[in-house]
Amino acid sequence: MDNCEHVVDAAADVAEAILAASATVTILATSREGLGVADEQQWRVPSLDVRSGPESPAVTLFLERAHRVVSDVELDQPGQAEAVVEICRRLDGIPLAIELAASRMASMTASEVRDRLDDRFRLLVGSRRSLSRHQTLRHAVAWSYDLLSDDEKLLLDRCSVFTGGFDLQSACAVADSDDEYAVLDHLDVLVRKSLLAVDRSSGHTRYSMLETIRQFAEDQLVASGQAEEARTAHARYFAGRETEIMALWDSPRQRESYDWFSIELPNLRTAFRWAADQSDIDTAADIAFLAGYLASWLIQYEPLGWAEHILDRVRAVGHRRLAQLYVILAVGCEAI
Repeated sequence: MDNCEHVVDAAADVAEAILAASATVTILATSREGLGVADEQQWRVPSLDVRSGPESPAVTLFLERAHRVVSDVELDQPGQAEAVVEICRRLDGIPLAIELAASRMASMTASEVRDRLDDRFRLLVGSRRSLSRHQTLRHAVAWSYDLLSDDEKLLLDRCSVFTGGFDLQSACAVADSDDEYAVLDHLDVLVRKSLLAVDRSSGHTRYSMLETIRQFAEDQLVASGQAEEARTAHARYFAGRETEIMALWDSPRQRESYDWFSIELPNLRTAFRWAADQSDIDTAADIAFLAGYLASWLIQYEPLGWAEHILDRVRAVGHRRLAQLYVILAVGCEAI
């Protein structure tokens, strides 16, 4: 039973009827979420591995498909092998995306394909003769997206503002919801429908999206007119963590504050840039101080650049953070 996700209930009914009538039948079903029938065993199919570089399954697939359109594709020119590896990595090892990228080798080099992946939904389309819902990357992602409820779509869209993953608390913040259990229910659906991945290795649940899914959801967020609101909520959430994180730092659990900084550095970077670009000096200064303070103990100098970036604007308004930013810059310069 193939592609059951858009008829899950009907597929489950059929499966249950067959299994009730026979003790010898085994059903293999493909779907973007489980059927939920008794004794179901789920096997998640991961993206193709890219970690072994030019020898990886993802790169092998790219080259096989590229040779179908250009028989003399070679990667011995400077930088081309590295470009193919980066293409496969940035496409999250998704086979369809890799195949569509390889088809572009008829008229482009690997480095030229790589350099255009920021607009991947326009770049990665199939041939006009065989164009269908599964032959453009956008249509393939939209197939799953369109099966969501409006509330699930909204949460996925808003979570596209995160960089490097997020937890339940931060999801509630960007969703502007005080109902943790309602948000958790939606997250559960998104995980079950393979639109979010879950990492429990740290002992705390952390969610993430493949970059292809994130870019699609971000496009929907922009189209809805809610992007500015969501990005501002994201920035102010991380600025507002100061009291809690500094209390951790000033306690026997200090290590947890450093762990938080290391995990959330991509989000802190995104939040600071948004606040600074929007001239939200309060939020930008709060993030620069918090990140800069923790970074100074970890010999991590990037947030010092954030403090320096907004120092003139902070000085111009006599901001309450001015002295603190001077201190972390001084400490950072001394450490360097």
